[in-house]
Amino acid sequence: MTDIRRSILKRLAKRKPTLPVHGSLSTYLVRYLGYEAVQAGAFQDYVSQTLAPIFPASHSAVAKPKRLHEDILVLREPLPPIQPVLLKNTRFSPDCARVRTDTAALFWPKELEQQHRFKWENGRSYVLEANGVINFRTGHETYIGKAICAVTPGAANWYHWLIEVLPTIMLMQNLPAAYDDFPLLVPEEILAGATFKDALDLFVGTRPVIGLARDEQYCVGEMVVIPPPVSGPFDMHDHHWPVPEDYVNNMGVMQQFRTQTLGCLGVTYDGNGPKRVFLARAPGTRSYNQDDILKVARAKGFEIVRLEHLSFREQVQMMHNADFVAGPTGAACANTMFMRPGTKILIWALKQYDGACFFSNLGHVAGCQATYCFVEADTPVKSTYEAFSASYVLSPKVFSDNLDALL
Repeated sequence: MTDIRRSILKRLAKRKPTLPVHGSLSTYLVRYLGYEAVQAGAFQDYVSQTLAPIFPASHSAVAKPKRLHEDILVLREPLPPIQPVLLKNTRFSPDCARVRTDTAALFWPKELEQQHRFKWENGRSYVLEANGVINFRTGHETYIGKAICAVTPGAANWYHWLIEVLPTIMLMQNLPAAYDDFPLLVPEEILAGATFKDALDLFVGTRPVIGLARDEQYCVGEMVVIPPPVSGPFDMHDHHWPVPEDYVNNMGVMQQFRTQTLGCLGVTYDGNGPKRVFLARAPGTRSYNQDDILKVARAKGFEIVRLEHLSFREQVQMMHNADFVAGPTGAACANTMFMRPGTKILIWALKQYDGACFFSNLGHVAGCQATYCFVEADTPVKSTYEAFSASYVLSPKVFSDNLDALL
């Protein structure tokens, strides 16, 4: 029934010119379908209090993915100090990772600037109307008196957790003591996953943690929200693809995060482990001719590794010891953050992602050389949603030639 209601709601959205969102009939239908409509708004317009900075002014350095023999292109811009905000009587939907008031869904400046490109319909809880109105699924709400919010779309994905959420949690150590007893909100999946929980434990200290159920909705009396030091498009409208201008990569925060993680884990270069690492994937989304590529990799001395079989510390130690890493774009590449300066990684991705800076940014933070090669999807793709699961073929010769040029 929920899918049918969402389908009807989407049809109403597309008929915006003849059925205004705020018309009485439209409002009634939206409510009847189990949703409520709010406008898109900016965090800064709804804060109860802006707290003192918890990180000084820094700069963003966004590194465009580079092909073999290309020069690296880095976009730099100054960033202001990071100042948390305090919101009162806000509501939170873990399914879509969106904070909202009674009248507005709250977004950071980059999201609002790119709303014609960024797709906000990333959960079952809401859909984006053509005129900036968002419809949230209504239902029972659990009340939480006070909390710190550190949830982002896709937080249960290793990349988003490690790179977008954990550095924000790290910054909590700089909050005023008055907020020491504010519990941290995280998806309940984080607490159930050993690797995710191990990474969380490095930074959460003695702060209480509340696991949020994906399908539940919450109302928080006082919520502290920390502006994210790293951001990029989670999903995009059809026929739009990521470009470097879509990203923010706070170098000061990320370099501190890298250093602090290595220090907390006690990871230093010890000369052990494989020097050439191939990041293998289990069969599933974005399948490719991995067996053919593995033959080439083994012939060139690469050890085949599945990082998800290792503990967090083991993952970081392996990446830190490696001189050369090769693998397809995916969550495992988030560990590029922990490679040593001067090392190399070869990544391949669909050609539509030649401007997607997720992992090239991490290589830039670590000081390692990230090189890309790009492939065609087996069938045409028109959106990031379709590309997420698209299969492809990587030419063994192209792979071999790239390795020979870099080794």
